Amino acid sequence: MSPRHAIRRRQHPEDVEVSHIQQLVGVLGGKYYTIGTRRSRGRACPSCGVFVASTDHGTRQTEGLPDLLVFLPASRIAPSEAAPPTLVAVEAKAPRGRLCPEQIEFREWCRAARVPHVAGTYDAFIHWCLEHRYLGPRQVPHYRLPAPAGADKETHVHD
Repeated sequence: MSPRHAIRRRQHPEDVEVSHIQQLVGVLGGKYYTIGTRRSRGRACPSCGVFVASTDHGTRQTEGLPDLLVFLPASRIAPSEAAPPTLVAVEAKAPRGRLCPEQIEFREWCRAARVPHVAGTYDAFIHWCLEHRYLGPRQVPHYRLPAPAGADKETHVHD
């Protein structure tokens, strides 16, 4: 089969956001744990051994859990020898994606426990990293930087 006719698995926009966040975590020297993305493909029939595809499309996880649990080392821009790693719950969303009620509840529990929770696109995670000094503005492409206060994103012009 030619590459032009090869069947490609459709990639979901949220999967792309997760992949970019995972790459950035690695660059920052952190470690991530992905939650609930593996689904059963099926299993062999116990009596005849024939593979039977699974019809269960659930993630087998508690609703509301984030996509990633991320451990980041002490800030590279403002390092402190005594600073422990930071745990961040990350719920990746495609552009215009929204949190479901269970994810909102999880975010509130994280806030109450003082566990950072980032929900949104790759850019939202970059903005969090900038705010908490894991990244500096010179390490981020200009188009990924937060818009200046009071600037309208649609009408903001980059020189």
